[in-house]
Amino acid sequence: MFIRKVKSRKSICFQIGEKRNGRFKLIKHVGCASIDHEIEALQVKAKQELQELILKNQLLLFPEIKKSFKAKLLNWHITGYHLVFGTVYNSVGFPNNMLRDLVVARIVHPRSKDATVRYLRDYLGIMLSKDRIYRFLDTLDK
Repeated sequence: MFIRKVKSRKSICFQIGEKRNGRFKLIKHVGCASIDHEIEALQVKAKQELQELILKNQLLLFPEIKKSFKAKLLNWHITGYHLVFGTVYNSVGFPNNMLRDLVVARIVHPRSKDATVRYLRDYLGIMLSKDRIYRFLDTLDK
């Protein structure tokens, strides 16, 4: 968009428009004046109108965030890893029991047995004790 200055016999007019298909397309007629100080005032007004039109259709980079409500996180679980690796585990053909949870936890969070117990409890809501894990691992050895 740009400002076009049109001279007639007695006055000068300011128009805001743009070129489309090689022709001037009028968007807004700002006004006409014949006195020097009115012409300068119209030119300033045309520049302001042009800026308003440019900014009117432009998306905001940082839109205002309405703070009318506050969200509170009550509970959350990370289950994406368990779904992906659990599907792979099931496709291999192993039994679907505590071994599945331990294998996926070991892949995602490779730490000690205590840390695995905390991970399963905090992120997946699976309640296991360290003693139960050791007893289960003993049955795997047999």
